[in-house]
Amino acid sequence: MDAGSSEPLEFVHVVFEGSSTGTTTDSLGKFFLETEKNYERVAVSFMGYKSLVFDIEPGKDNQLEVLLQSEETALEEVVVLPDDGPVRRLLQKVQNNLERNNPDNLDSYSYQRYSRWEYQINNVTDRMRNWRIFREAQGAFQYTDDSTRFLPVYFSEQVVSNQYQKEPSRHLSVIEADHTRGLGMLEDSEIAGVTAGLEGGVNIYEPAIRFLGHNFISPLAPNGWFYYDYYLLDSIPTGSGFDHLVRFVPKRKGDNTLRGEMIIEDQFYSVREVEAKLSNTAHLNFIKHLSIKLTYHLVDDSIPFFSDFQLTTVVDYSPIETRKDQRVELKAIQHRNYSNVIIGLEEDVQLSHRNLTYESQRLRNWYGREDSYWDGVRPAELSDQERTFMASIDSVNQLGFVRLLDNIAQMAITGYYDFGKWELGPYDYLLNFNEVQGTHLFLGGRTGRKISEDFSVWGGVGYGTRNKKWIGRVGAGYLFPSSRRTLMKVEYTDDIIQIGENERILLLYENKQHSSESNLLSH
Repeated sequence: MDAGSSEPLEFVHVVFEGSSTGTTTDSLGKFFLETEKNYERVAVSFMGYKSLVFDIEPGKDNQLEVLLQSEETALEEVVVLPDDGPVRRLLQKVQNNLERNNPDNLDSYSYQRYSRWEYQINNVTDRMRNWRIFREAQGAFQYTDDSTRFLPVYFSEQVVSNQYQKEPSRHLSVIEADHTRGLGMLEDSEIAGVTAGLEGGVNIYEPAIRFLGHNFISPLAPNGWFYYDYYLLDSIPTGSGFDHLVRFVPKRKGDNTLRGEMIIEDQFYSVREVEAKLSNTAHLNFIKHLSIKLTYHLVDDSIPFFSDFQLTTVVDYSPIETRKDQRVELKAIQHRNYSNVIIGLEEDVQLSHRNLTYESQRLRNWYGREDSYWDGVRPAELSDQERTFMASIDSVNQLGFVRLLDNIAQMAITGYYDFGKWELGPYDYLLNFNEVQGTHLFLGGRTGRKISEDFSVWGGVGYGTRNKKWIGRVGAGYLFPSSRRTLMKVEYTDDIIQIGENERILLLYENKQHSSESNLLSH
């Protein structure tokens, strides 16, 4: 922290002395640094402050309190390289307009967002391809341009309308459509409630970009020159001026930085496009590669806003060292497109309750939209490769073994085994023991989603071996089509219910582990 004001300092550089292993402080001025090597000193430095070095004990936890003294530096001579001046002046103008151009600073806006997710398993070996379960689905395996074999496992599309206002803080997300193809239970896993409220994902105008719980320094950070070298590669004439292509390269290894290029227009000095990848993924468990491509467009020819975003991640799951071409990897591609953007809403955002700041709703027909709808809402037509990707997933899902594993996994979560129009369960109520009934046997079920997603009928019969009495249960429930979960149910029970167990028969396809639609695995 600052020794004079006691204010925390963000992005302070902390390294083991004599090495390139280091990190930077977070927004609270805190940092965590570890290594298997026996370094005995830690160096702390930050632009405009005096550097410090601390002794540490190798192999132990060391707690450091760092107070940095500011220093005034008088520059007697400044040497400017021939290509350094133009890019410095350009980036200074970007800094001068940073607050104006940052979409997160807008008072209110609305937009429609189309999102697509694609997951695939890379480096599929001959042994895996020849597994018995895949013998009847050899066509499911695909190949990249470099002949790497992969297996598509997940494809999802979603359309969400968002309204946002800063004061008072309100954010409304309405899920208009959701379409998912995935192996087994992935096809029914609900990601809509989790992803609907996500904003731009990455905003290059922010000083720190957060990936998986870690801050990475943006090339537009006020102190970016301390972490990056910038190069003006080209200036391309446009109808209103020039688009400047700038490359940014990390100064040091070990910093949480990016490496890439961005295009800056010189009318409002806003960023049109950024393409970059993380230069250091050592702090992100199992992440082998992470890259972004982000574009902005000018709303009303003057206000920058998100246009397209693509995030590509490669996760290395192999726990042991093997040949590089045999390591199983999961590649995930996320794409977002923003349209129908309106800046400055005429009316306040309306939520269902005055105390809410965020709410996610669904249209009545959000699930199961026709192909014609998706053809009209996609920003671009699906390529032949993407259609083959979906067809591969469908072919594997037709395998009997995959369907069996899927039903077992679903039963573990929902409590019911799915037979189509009827579901058997809940499984942990089939056989129980208590002091009154002795062995408690019960056979029950409920109607499946193929009959109705909003209406359910359930029931069952059982027998107690100690009291020698038959037991029964029958009921029905209806889920009202409203933004807030409203359920009406009627039930008759002739059974002994222990306190806390009267909800063990779950209604309307809820998650047995957490009976709430907001849960990732709820149905």
